[in-house]
Amino acid sequence: MLEQVLKSIQGFHPEAILAGGILLVILLDAIFRHRQKRFAGMLTLVILAFVMAAEVFSWGKYTAGGRSFSDLIRQDTFGFYFKMLFAGAGFLVVLFTELQQGFDLRKMEGEYYALLLISLLGMYLLVSAVNLLMLYVALEMISISSYILTGMIKDNRRSSEAAMKYILFGAVSSAIMLYGISMLYGFTGSLDYGMISIKSAGIHSAGLLVISALILAGFAYKIAGVPFHSWCPDVYEGAPTPITAFFSVAPKAAGFGALMRFLYETVVGKVLLKDAASDFNNIRMLPDTTLVWVLLLSLVSVLTMTYGNFAALKQTNIKRLLAYSSIAHAGYMLMGVVLMTKEGMQAVMFYLGIYLFMNLGAFLCVILISQKAGSENLEDWKGIGWKYPLVCVSMAIFLFSLTGLPPLAGFIGKLYIFAALVEANWLWLAVIGVLNSVVSLYYYAKVAKIMFLEGVPAGDAVAETQGLPASSAIVIFILLMPVVVLGIWWGGLKQLVATAFSVFTV
Repeated sequence: MLEQVLKSIQGFHPEAILAGGILLVILLDAIFRHRQKRFAGMLTLVILAFVMAAEVFSWGKYTAGGRSFSDLIRQDTFGFYFKMLFAGAGFLVVLFTELQQGFDLRKMEGEYYALLLISLLGMYLLVSAVNLLMLYVALEMISISSYILTGMIKDNRRSSEAAMKYILFGAVSSAIMLYGISMLYGFTGSLDYGMISIKSAGIHSAGLLVISALILAGFAYKIAGVPFHSWCPDVYEGAPTPITAFFSVAPKAAGFGALMRFLYETVVGKVLLKDAASDFNNIRMLPDTTLVWVLLLSLVSVLTMTYGNFAALKQTNIKRLLAYSSIAHAGYMLMGVVLMTKEGMQAVMFYLGIYLFMNLGAFLCVILISQKAGSENLEDWKGIGWKYPLVCVSMAIFLFSLTGLPPLAGFIGKLYIFAALVEANWLWLAVIGVLNSVVSLYYYAKVAKIMFLEGVPAGDAVAETQGLPASSAIVIFILLMPVVVLGIWWGGLKQLVATAFSVFTV
């Protein structure tokens, strides 16, 4: 038994570093709490740097594959891709926190960074889980730490209200998913993905529909998919902006990674349904298990992107606008998952890699502009682009990339998803996606219009432009470069995605 545990730990280095880092942050915070020494942010950056280095050095083990801890976890290239996204997002969010002067952490710095690392550890376990028990434990690990992060500012009513709503929605969706898992276990007698794939073929189609809908509730909650999206706008608005930035990228990517692994290992299995799932004209030829998931996901995708975009049109708070935008983007990415094919899944992974940079970049600009304007309401941003051109022009670039305008990276990300849909004859879904992108252009362009075309200062005032601190400018540049460069040279990221997904195609 001990030998088996030690063998499992050998491929578990990044997670072990995260777990050790959590304990170290808590311990040192307890020791130095009364000495007013702010060290936890720098320590967390060092921990995450070591985690990313451990990921790179573990590449050989990932390509070889293998399971750990009594077949609860699989260490492979698919998980590697998502784990690097999580660590990168965590690293950047720690930098955001240090840059946001209005978010005072002096009394809770250790707790904040420890919870951030706990959430990251949960995401690592979630995308590696090949057992429904491990999946649920990891999901709850992320959720509970997220609830606390949302309500960390105790004297802020918005933050407390958002945390309460988050807990209630999370508890309901978690209970629904757990009920679906228990039904699936009752039918198949197993929680292991591989055994479920074999034994689920005998389940009646009505039972499959109920089970799939219940389990999808948990995934939809994590990616903010309709109808489990209601927590998203309130949490995004009420939580401190660095935490909102983290929620907009990392948990969403974790949800998609877990969903894709679950579908490929239980629904599609090891067979690529090239002539069935990928072609809408042959959809009736699909096995009942696959057909149920395809229909459910396509419905959720359409509802999610349409609701997110139209709800964003009337928003006056920038964080709520980006919250509904995030819901819409979940709908776009679900279009790729609907296909149940290599092309569709890889398009989603590619888009998530780009989404990391453009969405985090938009939230960093929100932090900086809100500090200057003293407000997150768009009404107070009129003409601010003339005073702070660097950050406001960067904000416009990130927003237009989220829209999907060429030659920015967001255009290439959406192009791959739409191309996969067209190739598979899902033309009606591709048309809905394109129309939704057109709708999104209105509210993204509205933000740029407010910053540069409304409340334009007089000629003398234009000269009074103010620069940014060097640290903020550097972080903006780090996020801006991939958004611009990947819109022109995207081959490297595409190859990385293909290599990461190869674990399912061999």
